[in-house]
This record gives sequence, structure tokens and C-alpha cells, in this order.
Amino acid sequence: MTDDMSITRRFRQFGLHTRPFWVGLIFEIVAIVGLLDYRTDFQLIFFAFYLVPVILAVWCVGRGFGICISALCVVVSVAGDVIAGARYSSSLVPVWNTGIALVSYLVVVWILSNLRSLHFELEQRVQRRSVSLYNEMQERMRLEEEILSISERERQRIGHDLHDSLC
Repeated sequence: MTDDMSITRRFRQFGLHTRPFWVGLIFEIVAIVGLLDYRTDFQLIFFAFYLVPVILAVWCVGRGFGICISALCVVVSVAGDVIAGARYSSSLVPVWNTGIALVSYLVVVWILSNLRSLHFELEQRVQRRSVSLYNEMQERMRLEEEILSISERERQRIGHDLHDSLC
């Protein structure tokens, strides 16, 4: 069992695997990162911190929610900078920064959603093969018992034939 599976089982054990739980947690993370982004100097970039809710959104909820959270993170980031008093040399700078951030988040969403899809496909394939292997083992055990039964009958028949021919 991998660490990923044990973590997943732990989350399920405590009811932490539901979509509403993840949606709420992700919105809380966006709010906390946005507040920290606003409280610090607007010249500091919080791009990596906004990636956390984006990654969680894609992996735990899905691609569509990841896209929505990406847009929300960009809006929160830009709004926090503007409210904090960010001044730019050109009005195109915030537009450019917004576009670059959004495209970057969307690339992460695309990569992660494909990775998630491959991960779940692999899990299903492993499960199917495990069932097949289990069935194969059951069949081999049945055949082994049948061989043992046949060899016991043959041993008894040979023993009986020897006994009869000696008598």
C-alpha cells in the first residue's frame, strides 16, 4: 500500500473526502492567501501560494472547479494589489500580469487534470487486474485440489490392485 492510499483512507476515515469539504477548504485557503497577499507589500508576488488552492481544486474536485478557482485567485490577487495601492507605469501592466497568471494557472489545471485522469485510470486497471489475478489463484487452487484428489484415488486404486493381486 502506498502512502497516497493511506492518506486517502485517513481522509475517508474522518469524513474529509467529500466535495463540500474540499470546496469549503479551498475557498478558505484562497481567502487566507488573499488576505496575506493584501497585508504584505504589493510588490511581493504570492503566485506560488495561490497554486495551493488551484492544485487542491483540480485534484480533489475536478477540472472545472480548478478553472474557476484559477480565475478567482487571479481576481483576488489583482484586487488585493489594487486595493493596497499598487501603481503601475502603464495600465497594460496589470492586464499583462493578470493574463500571464491566469494562463499559468490554466496550464497547471490542464496538466494536473490529465495526471489525475491517468492516475484514476491506472487505479482502475490495477483493480481489474487484481480481480483477474485473484480469480486465477482460485482456479489454480481448485485445480491443485483436483490433482490431489485424483492422485489420492489413483494411489488407492493401485494399492487396491496390488492387494488383490497378492491375495
